Amino acid sequence: MSENESRDPKDVLNEIYANLQSDDDVIVLQAINAISKLNFSSEAVRDQLEIISLQSGNKDIRRDALAALALPAQRAVRSRMSKMNRGNRYVILEEIKDWEKEGLLETHQAEVIRRRYDFDFTPQTAPKADSQPEANLPETRATVPLTRPEPEGPRPSLLQALVSEASIKIYLYLGAFFVIASAAILGAAIPELRLPILIIATLIFGGLAVAIKKRLPQPSFALFIVFSFLLPITANTIQETIRQSTDLSISFSAGYWVVVYVVMAVIWSGSAWFYESRLFSVTAFISLTLALFRIGDIFDAKFEFQTSLTGIAAIAGLAGVWLLKKWKDAKFALPLFLTAQGLQAIILIVSTTVFGLRITDPSNLPLWQLATFFTWIFAFAFYIFSNSLFPFVFFPWLAAGTLIPMPWFIATAFDIESLGSTVILFIWGAMLSVVSEISQRFELTRKYSLPVLLASMPTFALGIITGFVYSTPLGMIVSLGAAVIYTVLNILRVRWWLWTTALLSFIIAYFAFVSLEFMQKLMPFFGYQTLALSILFLLPDLFLKKDLAADKEWRWPPRIYGVVFTLYTSLVLLVQNESTHAAICFAVYALFFAAYAFAQRKAILGYLPAVYLPLTIIYALNYFNVDAWLPTLTALAVLYFVIGVAVRAKEKWSLVLRNSALALGTILSFTALFLVKESGGWYALVLGMLFIAEMALSRDGWFEFGAPILFSIGAFLILRDFNFERVTYHALAYSVIWIVADLLAHLTFTNPRPLKMAVRVIGGLLALASYGFLITESDASFAAFGFGLFTLLFLTVSLLYRQATLFYAFTLTLPLFVTFLLREFDVTKWIHPVIVIAMIYYGTGFFLRLNKRAAGWDKTLLFSGLGLGVISSMAAPVLGGLGAAIPVAIAATLWAVEAFAKKNAWLALPANGLYLLAYFIILAELNVDEPQFFSMGAALLGLFQHYLLVRAEARTGAFVMGMLSQFVLLGTTYVEMINKNELIYFVVLFFQSLAVLVYGIVIRSRSLTFFPIGFVVLGVVTVVYSALKGVATIFLIGCTGIILLMLGVFAVLARERISKFSEKISDWKA
Repeated sequence: MSENESRDPKDVLNEIYANLQSDDDVIVLQAINAISKLNFSSEAVRDQLEIISLQSGNKDIRRDALAALALPAQRAVRSRMSKMNRGNRYVILEEIKDWEKEGLLETHQAEVIRRRYDFDFTPQTAPKADSQPEANLPETRATVPLTRPEPEGPRPSLLQALVSEASIKIYLYLGAFFVIASAAILGAAIPELRLPILIIATLIFGGLAVAIKKRLPQPSFALFIVFSFLLPITANTIQETIRQSTDLSISFSAGYWVVVYVVMAVIWSGSAWFYESRLFSVTAFISLTLALFRIGDIFDAKFEFQTSLTGIAAIAGLAGVWLLKKWKDAKFALPLFLTAQGLQAIILIVSTTVFGLRITDPSNLPLWQLATFFTWIFAFAFYIFSNSLFPFVFFPWLAAGTLIPMPWFIATAFDIESLGSTVILFIWGAMLSVVSEISQRFELTRKYSLPVLLASMPTFALGIITGFVYSTPLGMIVSLGAAVIYTVLNILRVRWWLWTTALLSFIIAYFAFVSLEFMQKLMPFFGYQTLALSILFLLPDLFLKKDLAADKEWRWPPRIYGVVFTLYTSLVLLVQNESTHAAICFAVYALFFAAYAFAQRKAILGYLPAVYLPLTIIYALNYFNVDAWLPTLTALAVLYFVIGVAVRAKEKWSLVLRNSALALGTILSFTALFLVKESGGWYALVLGMLFIAEMALSRDGWFEFGAPILFSIGAFLILRDFNFERVTYHALAYSVIWIVADLLAHLTFTNPRPLKMAVRVIGGLLALASYGFLITESDASFAAFGFGLFTLLFLTVSLLYRQATLFYAFTLTLPLFVTFLLREFDVTKWIHPVIVIAMIYYGTGFFLRLNKRAAGWDKTLLFSGLGLGVISSMAAPVLGGLGAAIPVAIAATLWAVEAFAKKNAWLALPANGLYLLAYFIILAELNVDEPQFFSMGAALLGLFQHYLLVRAEARTGAFVMGMLSQFVLLGTTYVEMINKNELIYFVVLFFQSLAVLVYGIVIRSRSLTFFPIGFVVLGVVTVVYSALKGVATIFLIGCTGIILLMLGVFAVLARERISKFSEKISDWKA
């Protein structure tokens, strides 16, 4: 109990209040700390905390005093002092937040004032624990930033809800809707009162809206909305009233609505100023748009004329935007601006749709399309004006887009045919191109230069199309003209994309030129045309500066076109069956690209003639009907490689030739494989030698894959040539190729081999697959040959690599070789020779380990011998025969020798298991079916293993093994006793349990002591139960009584312990 808790609360508060007024900062801090430990306070203490939290010169005091104001005791005091309800205090808290945001109050001051009103909004703060001396408080107090949760708003009262801002808006606008609806319904229901009611209601609402504007602006706005909706209703009613007495014409009705819409536009324009409302500016614009749209109905004009007038309305809307920006600001004018943009978009969509529909209507007068032309002119002006009001990246592009279809409108309006349309489109495109260049000269119009230039491109494209529709020469002239114009513009200011477009126009003109009749006689084959064009584009590089990086914007577009047409021509030649023309074209390409590579002095370009020369040879041989492509191209690949080696002084050129040889060789080999070319395997072997030569020459291990791949292809084709089509032969050949390739590279190649692991993995997988095929091979002689070959190969590999791990491949393969060799001589009992091999393995390994020689290799031999012994043992029950137990026993002996040599009891486990398997094989072959013989042998070996594990201090293993052994021994006897119901089995169970009990007592094992006792008791109970089957109910009652007596005795004996435990937990809470 602290000192403050033993004193009178009044004295404590008086002392704290006096300390809070002290000039010593340490005393003040101690007083604040004392307050934080109390659960009571007073108004004077709280007021003093507010004062020092604002006026103290020590920031620690101000911070701690502010934190103390949030304590539960201070909140309770303030709740008694406050006279305001929760809703009003919430309003004040919101105002404090706004004052703080606006900078009228500093954050600290706002927090202090907020503490007066948020005592029931923010979560409670627990008092501090008295955990340290007060004298140390100023030095040890941590600075923790104060975070105040947002106060939860109070639930408003019914009166506040009824007079809230949202409620008022609901009243006003819902009332306005009801008034409008009632007026419309009343007018429709009573025709005589319709017009007077509407006129009176319109005047009343309009007058009231103006009259109460100053005092009640929001109701006035609502009333004016009602007035605005009543205006068109009243105007429509007036028209219907007049129509009933007079037959009105369509022109008069249209003029009437034009006047109504204009009046409404004027009224809403004034209301936009009167109410400073953006809504009324939009409605005024819509009304003006409707007025201009209806003017066309006065003159019974076509729809094209109405869309044109509507375009004027869109421009007028932009004028209104300009006035609103000048009067207010851009934000105020933005809704009207967006509405105008939407209207202009609708105009263009409608205009395009109407034009598409009317152009196919023969009854429509074409001259009306001039109105469409003016509609798009107005749109052009609209987007330029829009960009000046609100600069936006898309407005120049939209303005330029409106210029694209204008010549089409003109040609349609005057019904001009293809020739005239082509001329107009060409002139329009040229004009746009010139205008784009002129606009680039001035800062004000520079943003329109690129859009206008791009707008000329679809114009030229349309002109080219219409020109070709009229005639090929006209299309050629227009294409050539567009190419000349864009070329001139590119000369004035270089742009790669413009030069690309000019060349595209030239290409169109070129194909039009070669399609003329006299050119078709000179170039009848299409491949010659594209050949000439591709060379024409690449030819300047032979004479200009020999630098591919020079003048990129001028020289790269024709290069790209040259490459594209070269690829296209090559593809066409490969697809078409024209050997003569193909051979000529490929020969021209080979010569040209050879000259190109030498002119540019770029060795990498030498790959091109290296590709086209083999194609030339192929098609030339095909033309002469000579099937010698494989030897010819193989010789060419060898020639490439030899020349590459000869010019090694020029490293890059040499590398190109050698790589070309390797690539050509690879393609030839796979082609021969795909075509199953006769004698192709020998050529694949020759080509594979190129990879070996390159690997040795360049000392680059990345070429290692080439030789085994091509050799594998060669082996496949050669085996097929000799009619060796069985999978076993192929798998053996491939695996030997990959393993030998890795071995030779390991012995001869001293540089890094990054692909060596991949080669070895592939070789290993192929060898594994070959093993599978050999094992299932019906021809035992070939299987023996295969395994013999693998035996020698893996022996060589392991010895040359000097890795004992690889020796496992040999030790595994040798028994397989022996097995299939014996099968060739009709010897199927392979486990006996295999166990002999296992004994040799183990004996050799044991000798090496004993003499500490060939470290690592001894383990391989030892483990191989033990493993072969296990494999032979697993196969022994399958092969059968009394002699099958001999290999199993030998294998068990090997494991037993290893266990004693290593002094490892766990190694005796497989030895005992194998001895048990040999024992079971003997029993099975002797037709012994008595379970006791099997269980006794298993239990004896299990208990022997248990003894070894106990000596090795493997407690868990010993426990598991002992339990399993005695459970097998005693459980089998018990089951036999129940099944056969003979007393002799109880005697056997008794003596078996006694033997296990004696063994358990000797080695002091609890599991081997209590378990046999339990089995004996279980046997006795079973025998007694069998003798007393008729008195089962009495037996059940008696057992129940015995159990109850035992429980009573246990309770008496354990009562004292239970009492002590109860005392220990007596002070726990429930």
